[in-house]
Amino acid sequence: GAELGRAAVGLHSMREEHFGINVVEIMAAGAIAVAHDSGGVRMDIVDHGVTGFLAGPGPESYAEAVIEATVRMGPEMWRKMQIAAREKVARFSDERFREEFMALMVKIPCIAEAMRLK
Repeated sequence: GAELGRAAVGLHSMREEHFGINVVEIMAAGAIAVAHDSGGVRMDIVDHGVTGFLAGPGPESYAEAVIEATVRMGPEMWRKMQIAAREKVARFSDERFREEFMALMVKIPCIAEAMRLK
């Protein structure tokens, strides 16, 4: 936890990962995510160049993304990406999940009725 918060970049090279909780953790900690351009990471988590960087295949692509995140990107752009990433992954918080789950549950008649009886 604390070590990740001191990192500038978090590298995640797993391919075709369904969700990518590690990428969410990288972004929530404030590090810039460099993740494989596939699966759930591409679909739901990283917006390339906005909330992190997508890379692959091949190590050259990862190296280029790390250089972009650490050398080429100035402090203002880095901070904007960090803020955008944290906002993006806030939707995966326990509190947000609970709120959205309960909002769906009250739409099911038998569950809504049971909740009213409590």
